[in-house]
Amino acid sequence: MVQTGMGGGTIDFWSMNPKGQLYTKRALQVDMGENGVAPLTVIDPILQLRRIAEVMAIGLSYAESLEYDMENSQLAFAFRWTRLPCSATPSFTFRSGSL
Repeated sequence: MVQTGMGGGTIDFWSMNPKGQLYTKRALQVDMGENGVAPLTVIDPILQLRRIAEVMAIGLSYAESLEYDMENSQLAFAFRWTRLPCSATPSFTFRSGSL
């Protein structure tokens, strides 16, 4: 999916299955060639933290709206960045004990 708007352009790929598993892959907004920034040269950590918070809030909202058994369900997130301009590639995994 390609989107343009106030937040700039994005390229997203996502899929989901009946088991409740969702996957999304998004191009970094700063790599969309806007504002004269060359792709794959910088990363905006504040924007990435906002995107992580958004994904976690939406995931929790989905689980609640699907009426999962909150005592016996788990909500897990994994985040990975590749092709960054530095030698270290950050990753982050979060798994709650229960919703």
